[in-house]
Amino acid sequence: MTLQQIQFLHRSYPLIFSQRIGVGCPNGWFDLINRVCVELEQFAKAQQACGASVGSLPQLRDIKEKYGVLCIYFSGDDPRIDSLIAEAEEESGRLCAICGKEATTRRGFNRLCEAHGAARL
Repeated sequence: MTLQQIQFLHRSYPLIFSQRIGVGCPNGWFDLINRVCVELEQFAKAQQACGASVGSLPQLRDIKEKYGVLCIYFSGDDPRIDSLIAEAEEESGRLCAICGKEATTRRGFNRLCEAHGAARL
């Protein structure tokens, strides 16, 4: 991801990004990661509204690509969050790593849409 995209995530979701973490993912996954962050930030806000201190709120620990799929590490133990993260990780395997469109081909661990797959031949 670009530095601007990473900075956007840190600024937009201060509760779950209270620690500065890197985001080592392809640009094409930005929209997917952003959608997940919206949900995680809402979850953290709900925890805070119930009296949780900022230091005890669930936090993102790492976001990276591993073997061509998204890996999100989040502190906290909630089945809804676990399910959300698992769905996003699975969805990432169907997205073009460059643009985020539906992937139709695979080059190594990278999944690519038709246009980017043809350009890489």
